Amino acid sequence: MVRSRYAVLLPYLGAIAFVIAAIAFRFAFDPILRGRQPFAAFLVAVILAGRFCGFAPSLLALTLSSLASDYFFVAPRGSLAIAGEIEQASFAFFILIGLFFTFLMRSEQRAKNEAREQTTVARQQQQQAKNNEARLLLALEAGRMGCWSWDLSTNRVQSTETQAVLHGRSPDQTDTRIDDSGSNIHPDDQE
Repeated sequence: MVRSRYAVLLPYLGAIAFVIAAIAFRFAFDPILRGRQPFAAFLVAVILAGRFCGFAPSLLALTLSSLASDYFFVAPRGSLAIAGEIEQASFAFFILIGLFFTFLMRSEQRAKNEAREQTTVARQQQQQAKNNEARLLLALEAGRMGCWSWDLSTNRVQSTETQAVLHGRSPDQTDTRIDDSGSNIHPDDQE
């Protein structure tokens, strides 16, 4: 029970770690950037959270990134107020791009999950088909019956081993041409 609680919290802690790393990176390069590009590192944090932590944690990363970038790196620093229309537009653009990437990563995760489910279903169906074929062959052998199929394009007959034996061929002669099978047809049935 306790372990599952931590498992639920782990993606959120990962998202928080990505935001903290973005803050540290931005502080490290702040002397060089001097207030320019306050959102770039945080956008990377949002993308990484979306990719590795999931949808809800990436929304948390976007929220925390918005607050941290605004408070620490957008003028006036140390305040959540945003001075200037350009800075406000940049902040809004960051939010929109962050939401776009968050939903994009969500779509990617859903597509991967759906592909996994389809693969699992296909494997189960393939296994079921093999089991059904094995049961059919067992029933045909038990009843000393056989079955065959005729590929008209190649004029070849594929039969079961029992069918081959019933027609006087060895069990390994399950793939024959229809011309070869003509000898097994009663003369009254031939044209």
